[in-house]
Amino acid sequence: MTPGPRCRSLLEAGALVVASLLPLCFNPLAPMPFEPCKVAAFGAAVAAMAGVRGACGVWQSLHKSCASAGGQAAGPSPNPLLGPYLGYVATLLLATMASVDPAVSLWGRSLAPHGLASTLAQVAFFLLSAEALTSPAQLQRAGSAIVLGTAPVAVYGIAQHLGLDPIPWLSSPAWRPFSTMGSSLFLGAYLAMALPFTLAGLARAATSADRLRYGAIIALQTLTLVLTRARSGWIGGVAGTLLFLLYLRRHGQLRRAQRLTGAVTLAGSLVLLWMMLAVPDAPLAALSRAAEGADSFLATLRLASIPDRLAIWGGTLAIMPGHWLLGYGPDTYAGVFPMRCPPAFRSLLAPAAALFDPHNVLLNQLFSAGLIGLGAFLLLLAAVGRLAVAALARAREGEAGFLAAAAACSVLAYVVYLQLNPDAVTLSALFALDLAILVSGARLAGAGETGRDSIRLAGTSK
Repeated sequence: MTPGPRCRSLLEAGALVVASLLPLCFNPLAPMPFEPCKVAAFGAAVAAMAGVRGACGVWQSLHKSCASAGGQAAGPSPNPLLGPYLGYVATLLLATMASVDPAVSLWGRSLAPHGLASTLAQVAFFLLSAEALTSPAQLQRAGSAIVLGTAPVAVYGIAQHLGLDPIPWLSSPAWRPFSTMGSSLFLGAYLAMALPFTLAGLARAATSADRLRYGAIIALQTLTLVLTRARSGWIGGVAGTLLFLLYLRRHGQLRRAQRLTGAVTLAGSLVLLWMMLAVPDAPLAALSRAAEGADSFLATLRLASIPDRLAIWGGTLAIMPGHWLLGYGPDTYAGVFPMRCPPAFRSLLAPAAALFDPHNVLLNQLFSAGLIGLGAFLLLLAAVGRLAVAALARAREGEAGFLAAAAACSVLAYVVYLQLNPDAVTLSALFALDLAILVSGARLAGAGETGRDSIRLAGTSK
């Protein structure tokens, strides 16, 4: 049953709270101050949204006239991602039942709980947000909440870089900022995913004050992203930004898009060159070694090396025999991999290498839910890709077109990041909101096409 206007407003408020406040959640008194706190906060917010939706459904069932009084005689078009998403969740449920540790697979590890329960919260958040966001004004508010949420996060990251952090954190390296995210990798990915929404706000800004505001936030986001030294965030940010600028140029929404596209391409090329200098045993790595004594930037980048990831990837594939079909179960990597990793791969790992995740989303799906789960995940990505391509190809005036395109670019930044690093609840929640914006944008575009067809038919009949 379609929710009424008041219910949609309450669900929208929940989505905006998650978008703007979840990145800021942390508990400095806890042994693990960041991820467990964010997971708990996200779960509570989704539970509250689900409670509101359930209460609205009961009320509408008891008072069926409310639907007609609210102008909801015709429900929205079906959610094109509902089937692929539920199919993916079904494979995770099977993998949890067959897990080597079902309790961990269901609830997740205490240090970073990313089990089936977290995935169910993500799916529920997507479905509830897609129901709530039904108008261009609501999409605009969602985009603004995403952008505004990055400002305090970026400012705090810069303060950490300048040595002005009043909290003596022990859980993250001091040589690069992690802000309220707990990890410079998560911080870089979060800023990369938010950049397209900030660019969308700048592109649609109608006054000089709005342009100045969005320009300042872009500067904060970009500076903090550079300071994170998170190469996956850099690549994701460049990819998402470049794609959004190409979207603007294609649809004639930005006069200087060609210059900006060239500048972003140049910046991306410099980032890739810097990465080649920073990766051990890369062709250009020898050129940077002489400078390491004076500048530790490249040296610190080398601590998170590609060889470590290659060893983790190879070790993950080596322990899959016997578990190809349904995997080992969600969130069991930290307990399985250290014990079963072959010595040939273990010897290649740095002593402090993180062994709680394969550092690649496809390998993580394979490990967690086997070939069945990986196949369902790829089908979900294919369905998301179709929506994203349609959003980028569609030229709509107003907020819906800009924000759907920004969501598509944000999804690209997220998927790029996940090829090299683990997921985090803030990133997965923003991804779910991206998908809700894509679905809502597709519905609004379909409604617009239907309206234009009706006008043309009426003109023909006359």
